[in-house]
Amino acid sequence: MVAVRSTHVVEPVSTVDAVARVLRTQILEGTLPAGTQLREAELSKSFGVSRQTVRSALQALVHEGIARHEANRGAFVPEFSGEEIVEMFRLREILEAEAVRQIVATGDLAGTRAALQALRELPPDADWGAVRDA
Repeated sequence: MVAVRSTHVVEPVSTVDAVARVLRTQILEGTLPAGTQLREAELSKSFGVSRQTVRSALQALVHEGIARHEANRGAFVPEFSGEEIVEMFRLREILEAEAVRQIVATGDLAGTRAALQALRELPPDADWGAVRDA
């Protein structure tokens, strides 16, 4: 028997987490556009899992703010008002300014240069997931 060395760590993922991960990606990449109703029965059939599994995944996404729940109507991909969008950009401004302060304070530009290079190497039609990861 050959011993295999691996630097990769495989984390176990529950079915709920796997469903939530797929839905999160689809929402953030726009595959599921704003206003889309996330119907438990349809998702359950599509994923081949129980409705309870889908319900738990949707609850996790609602908790994260990735989905919204409306009483007696179910879960939806959120539609943001102009005011909410402005608020998000204000928060981004605060976070990004702090990130720049931390980079300047530590003098560690290697990570910043690597991230910028990764962005430069992306093709013009790269999806948002690739941009985010870079």
